[in-house]
Amino acid sequence: MENRIKEIRTEKGMTLQQVADKAGTTKAQVMKLEKGDRRLTDVWMVRLSIAMSCDPKELLGTNRTARQSLDAYNSGVSESSGGFDEDVSASKPARTPSPAPARPLAPASGCEAVAEIAVRGGMGGGGEAGVSYSDDGQGGVAIADDVKGNWFLPTDYLRSELNVSPVAARIIEVQGDSMTPTLVSGDRVMIDTNDQRPTPPGIFALWDGFGVVVKRLELIPNSDPPLLRISSDNANHNEYQRTIEEVNIIGRVVWYGRRM
Repeated sequence: MENRIKEIRTEKGMTLQQVADKAGTTKAQVMKLEKGDRRLTDVWMVRLSIAMSCDPKELLGTNRTARQSLDAYNSGVSESSGGFDEDVSASKPARTPSPAPARPLAPASGCEAVAEIAVRGGMGGGGEAGVSYSDDGQGGVAIADDVKGNWFLPTDYLRSELNVSPVAARIIEVQGDSMTPTLVSGDRVMIDTNDQRPTPPGIFALWDGFGVVVKRLELIPNSDPPLLRISSDNANHNEYQRTIEEVNIIGRVVWYGRRM
Protein backbone atom coordinates (compact mmCIF):
# COMPACT_ATOMS: atom_id res chain seq x y z
CA MET A 1 0.00 0.00 0.00
CA GLU A 2 1.33 3.41 -0.94
CA ASN A 3 2.01 5.45 2.20
CA ARG A 4 3.80 8.53 3.56
CA ILE A 5 4.98 7.05 6.88
CA LYS A 6 8.68 7.61 6.24
CA GLU A 7 8.06 11.09 4.82
CA ILE A 8 6.07 12.19 7.87
CA ARG A 9 8.48 10.50 10.30
CA THR A 10 11.39 12.37 8.69
CA GLU A 11 9.49 15.67 8.80
CA LYS A 12 8.86 15.13 12.52
CA GLY A 13 12.55 14.37 13.09
CA MET A 14 11.72 10.95 14.56
CA THR A 15 13.72 7.74 14.30
CA LEU A 16 12.18 4.35 13.56
CA GLN A 17 12.76 3.37 17.18
CA GLN A 18 11.03 6.48 18.53
CA VAL A 19 7.95 5.82 16.42
CA ALA A 20 7.99 2.15 17.42
CA ASP A 21 8.20 2.99 21.13
CA LYS A 22 5.27 5.41 20.97
CA ALA A 23 3.19 2.99 18.86
CA GLY A 24 3.87 0.07 21.21
CA THR A 25 5.59 -2.07 18.58
CA THR A 26 9.08 -2.78 17.20
CA LYS A 27 11.45 -0.94 14.90
CA ALA A 28 11.23 -3.84 12.44
CA GLN A 29 7.45 -3.55 12.30
CA VAL A 30 7.55 0.16 11.50
CA MET A 31 10.15 -0.46 8.82
CA LYS A 32 7.94 -3.12 7.20
CA LEU A 33 4.98 -0.75 7.25
CA GLU A 34 7.05 2.04 5.68
CA LYS A 35 8.22 -0.23 2.88
CA GLY A 36 4.78 -1.66 2.26
CA ASP A 37 5.93 -5.16 3.25
CA ARG A 38 3.11 -5.23 5.77
CA ARG A 39 -0.46 -4.14 5.23
CA LEU A 40 -1.24 -0.69 6.62
CA THR A 41 -4.54 -1.51 8.29
CA ASP A 42 -6.96 0.93 9.89
CA VAL A 43 -5.68 0.05 13.36
CA TRP A 44 -2.05 0.56 12.33
CA MET A 45 -2.92 3.95 10.83
CA VAL A 46 -4.48 5.06 14.11
CA ARG A 47 -1.54 3.79 16.18
CA LEU A 48 1.06 5.44 13.94
CA SER A 49 -0.89 8.68 13.74
CA ILE A 50 -0.95 8.86 17.54
CA ALA A 51 2.78 8.10 17.69
CA MET A 52 3.61 10.84 15.18
CA SER A 53 0.84 13.29 16.20
CA CYS A 54 -0.78 13.53 12.79
CA ASP A 55 -4.09 12.82 11.10
CA PRO A 56 -4.36 9.14 10.09
CA LYS A 57 -5.23 10.20 6.55
CA GLU A 58 -1.87 11.96 6.24
CA LEU A 59 -0.21 8.54 6.32
CA LEU A 60 -1.88 7.53 3.08
CA GLY A 61 -0.72 8.27 -0.42
CA THR A 62 -3.21 8.52 -3.25
CA ASN A 63 -4.68 5.08 -2.64
CA ARG A 64 -8.40 5.78 -2.84
CA THR A 65 -9.44 2.39 -1.43
CA ALA A 66 -7.32 2.93 1.66
CA ARG A 67 -8.84 6.37 2.23
CA GLN A 68 -12.33 4.95 1.93
CA SER A 69 -11.41 2.21 4.40
CA LEU A 70 -10.24 4.78 6.94
CA ASP A 71 -13.38 6.86 6.41
CA ALA A 72 -15.41 3.75 7.24
CA TYR A 73 -13.26 3.19 10.33
CA ASN A 74 -13.88 6.74 11.53
CA SER A 75 -17.62 6.34 11.06
CA GLY A 76 -17.59 3.28 13.31
CA VAL A 77 -18.45 0.55 10.81
CA SER A 78 -15.04 -1.02 10.12
CA GLU A 79 -15.06 -3.57 12.91
CA SER A 80 -18.38 -5.14 11.97
CA SER A 81 -17.65 -5.02 8.26
CA GLY A 82 -14.27 -6.75 8.50
CA GLY A 83 -12.20 -3.57 8.27
CA PHE A 84 -9.80 -4.68 11.05
CA ASP A 85 -7.08 -6.86 9.60
CA GLU A 86 -6.20 -9.98 11.58
CA ASP A 87 -2.44 -9.52 11.04
CA VAL A 88 -2.34 -6.77 13.68
CA SER A 89 -2.26 -9.54 16.27
CA ALA A 90 -1.32 -12.92 14.89
CA SER A 91 -2.22 -14.62 18.18
CA LYS A 92 -5.70 -13.14 18.23
CA PRO A 93 -8.38 -15.75 17.42
CA ALA A 94 -10.14 -15.26 14.12
CA ARG A 95 -13.58 -13.72 14.52
CA THR A 96 -16.68 -14.52 12.58
CA PRO A 97 -18.14 -11.22 11.37
CA SER A 98 -21.50 -10.52 12.95
CA PRO A 99 -24.27 -8.40 11.46
CA ALA A 100 -23.57 -4.73 11.94
CA PRO A 101 -25.88 -3.04 14.45
CA ALA A 102 -27.88 -0.09 13.25
CA ARG A 103 -25.85 3.06 13.75
CA PRO A 104 -25.51 6.40 12.02
CA LEU A 105 -22.89 6.47 9.28
CA ALA A 106 -22.23 10.15 9.83
CA PRO A 107 -22.50 12.43 12.85
CA ALA A 108 -25.44 14.72 13.24
CA SER A 109 -25.06 18.24 11.93
CA GLY A 110 -22.74 20.24 14.15
CA CYS A 111 -21.29 17.12 15.82
CA GLU A 112 -18.16 15.03 15.36
CA ALA A 113 -17.38 11.43 16.28
CA VAL A 114 -14.95 10.43 19.03
CA ALA A 115 -14.05 6.74 19.10
CA GLU A 116 -14.41 4.69 22.28
CA ILE A 117 -11.57 2.15 22.46
CA ALA A 118 -11.92 -1.29 24.06
CA VAL A 119 -8.94 -0.86 26.41
CA ARG A 120 -9.69 -0.33 30.08
CA GLY A 121 -7.54 2.02 32.11
CA GLY A 122 -6.64 0.40 35.43
CA MET A 123 -7.06 2.53 38.54
CA GLY A 124 -6.94 -0.14 41.24
CA GLY A 125 -4.14 -2.04 42.91
CA GLY A 126 -1.86 0.97 42.90
CA GLY A 127 -2.67 1.59 39.30
CA GLU A 128 -0.67 -1.32 37.95
CA ALA A 129 -3.58 -3.32 36.59
CA GLY A 130 -2.69 -5.15 33.41
CA VAL A 131 -4.75 -5.06 30.26
CA SER A 132 -4.96 -7.40 27.31
CA TYR A 133 -1.75 -7.08 25.37
CA SER A 134 -0.61 -9.87 23.06
CA ASP A 135 2.38 -10.91 21.01
CA ASP A 136 1.82 -9.77 17.46
CA GLY A 137 3.70 -12.77 16.08
CA GLN A 138 6.62 -10.65 14.86
CA GLY A 139 8.38 -9.86 18.12
CA GLY A 140 6.24 -6.84 18.96
CA VAL A 141 3.31 -6.13 21.21
CA ALA A 142 -0.16 -5.49 19.85
CA ILE A 143 -2.54 -3.31 21.86
CA ALA A 144 -6.13 -4.51 21.96
CA ASP A 145 -7.59 -1.26 20.73
CA ASP A 146 -10.70 -2.22 18.76
CA VAL A 147 -13.28 0.52 18.42
CA LYS A 148 -16.37 -0.23 20.53
CA GLY A 149 -18.39 2.64 19.10
CA ASN A 150 -18.52 6.38 18.62
CA TRP A 151 -19.64 9.28 20.79
CA PHE A 152 -21.09 12.12 18.77
CA LEU A 153 -20.36 15.41 20.51
CA PRO A 154 -20.85 19.04 19.46
CA THR A 155 -17.98 20.32 17.36
CA ASP A 156 -17.82 23.66 19.18
CA TYR A 157 -17.64 21.88 22.54
CA LEU A 158 -14.79 19.62 21.42
CA ARG A 159 -12.71 22.23 19.65
CA SER A 160 -13.43 25.36 21.70
CA GLU A 161 -14.32 24.15 25.19
CA LEU A 162 -12.08 21.07 25.41
CA ASN A 163 -9.53 22.32 22.87
CA VAL A 164 -9.17 18.84 21.39
CA SER A 165 -9.22 17.60 17.80
CA PRO A 166 -11.74 14.77 17.30
CA VAL A 167 -9.11 12.89 15.26
CA ALA A 168 -6.76 12.89 18.26
CA ALA A 169 -9.41 12.14 20.91
CA ARG A 170 -10.09 8.68 22.32
CA ILE A 171 -12.54 7.54 25.00
CA ILE A 172 -11.79 4.60 27.33
CA GLU A 173 -13.46 3.03 30.36
CA VAL A 174 -11.62 3.13 33.68
CA GLN A 175 -11.81 0.67 36.57
CA GLY A 176 -10.74 0.58 40.20
CA ASP A 177 -10.77 2.99 43.13
CA SER A 178 -7.33 4.60 43.19
CA MET A 179 -8.55 7.85 41.57
CA THR A 180 -11.65 8.29 43.72
CA PRO A 181 -13.34 10.63 44.32
CA THR A 182 -12.21 12.29 41.07
CA LEU A 183 -12.87 9.21 38.94
CA VAL A 184 -14.76 6.06 39.84
CA SER A 185 -14.92 2.62 38.30
CA GLY A 186 -17.02 2.61 35.15
CA ASP A 187 -16.36 6.23 34.24
CA ARG A 188 -15.46 7.06 30.65
CA VAL A 189 -12.60 9.47 30.10
CA MET A 190 -11.62 11.34 26.95
CA ILE A 191 -7.91 11.42 26.17
CA ASP A 192 -6.22 14.05 24.02
CA THR A 193 -3.46 12.01 22.35
CA ASN A 194 -1.88 15.21 21.03
CA ASP A 195 -1.07 16.29 24.60
CA GLN A 196 1.56 13.89 25.94
CA ARG A 197 3.64 16.37 27.97
CA PRO A 198 3.12 16.30 31.77
CA THR A 199 3.71 20.04 32.00
CA PRO A 200 1.60 21.31 33.57
CA PRO A 201 0.83 18.30 35.80
CA GLY A 202 -2.52 16.61 35.30
CA ILE A 203 -4.37 13.34 34.82
CA PHE A 204 -3.08 11.18 31.99
CA ALA A 205 -3.57 7.75 30.48
CA LEU A 206 -0.28 5.92 30.13
CA TRP A 207 1.39 2.55 29.73
CA ASP A 208 3.74 2.28 32.71
CA GLY A 209 5.32 -1.09 31.92
CA PHE A 210 2.62 -3.08 33.73
CA GLY A 211 -0.59 -1.91 32.12
CA VAL A 212 -2.68 1.01 30.93
CA VAL A 213 -3.30 3.29 33.89
CA VAL A 214 -5.12 6.56 34.49
CA LYS A 215 -3.09 8.58 36.98
CA ARG A 216 -1.84 12.00 37.96
CA LEU A 217 1.54 12.76 36.40
CA GLU A 218 4.07 15.33 37.50
CA LEU A 219 7.60 15.83 36.21
CA ILE A 220 9.98 15.87 39.19
CA PRO A 221 12.12 19.04 38.93
CA ASN A 222 15.88 18.68 38.49
CA SER A 223 15.74 14.87 38.33
CA ASP A 224 18.44 13.18 36.25
CA PRO A 225 17.40 11.12 34.41
CA PRO A 226 13.99 12.85 34.23
CA LEU A 227 11.53 11.20 36.61
CA LEU A 228 7.75 11.18 36.66
CA ARG A 229 5.75 11.09 39.89
CA ILE A 230 2.72 8.83 39.29
CA SER A 231 0.09 9.30 41.96
CA SER A 232 -3.51 8.54 42.90
CA ASP A 233 -6.26 10.71 44.36
CA ASN A 234 -7.17 7.94 46.82
CA ALA A 235 -4.91 8.30 49.86
CA ASN A 236 -4.94 4.51 50.35
CA HIS A 237 -2.80 4.08 47.23
CA ASN A 238 0.88 4.93 47.23
CA GLU A 239 2.56 7.02 44.59
CA TYR A 240 5.42 5.60 42.58
CA GLN A 241 8.02 6.85 40.15
CA ARG A 242 9.20 5.91 36.68
CA THR A 243 11.78 7.46 34.41
CA ILE A 244 10.23 9.28 31.50
CA GLU A 245 11.72 6.61 29.22
CA GLU A 246 9.92 3.82 31.07
CA VAL A 247 6.41 5.05 30.37
CA ASN A 248 4.46 5.61 27.21
CA ILE A 249 2.16 8.57 27.80
CA ILE A 250 -0.96 8.05 25.71
CA GLY A 251 -2.51 11.44 26.35
CA ARG A 252 -4.02 13.92 28.80
CA VAL A 253 -7.50 13.30 30.23
CA VAL A 254 -9.68 16.30 29.28
CA TRP A 255 -13.22 15.06 30.05
CA TYR A 256 -15.12 12.33 31.85
CA GLY A 257 -18.63 10.92 31.76
CA ARG A 258 -20.46 9.10 34.55
CA ARG A 259 -23.76 7.37 35.00
CA MET A 260 -25.81 8.93 37.82
